[in-house]
Amino acid sequence: MRSKNEQAALSYANKGWKVFPVTPNQKRPLTALAPQGYKNATSDPLIIEQWWTDHPTANIGLNLEASGLVCVDVDSYKKTAFSTPTCRLANYPKLCSNARRVEVLITSLEVHQTLNTQAS
Repeated sequence: MRSKNEQAALSYANKGWKVFPVTPNQKRPLTALAPQGYKNATSDPLIIEQWWTDHPTANIGLNLEASGLVCVDVDSYKKTAFSTPTCRLANYPKLCSNARRVEVLITSLEVHQTLNTQAS
């Protein structure tokens, strides 16, 4: 039976996103499996299955650049965090969310299109 993190990693890989294992409850790559961290990121399901079979509680890291993604980190505890442009982020999938912070993923293409629209 697959762990929730393995299922999520495979789901991300299915979208073409490059994932790598991260040490549980930390932000550091799990170097026993991915010695070069984000440089070892892959969307190969066989590698991902092996990683999360070996370490089912590993967190998931994303190589954003290789996946064509941008992460926007909105610190909601800051007074200006929800100005008009950042409120538009509600339409994007949340990577994580809590009372003080929201992270959303958007594609590099969407950022480019948004910046061109705002410049017009």
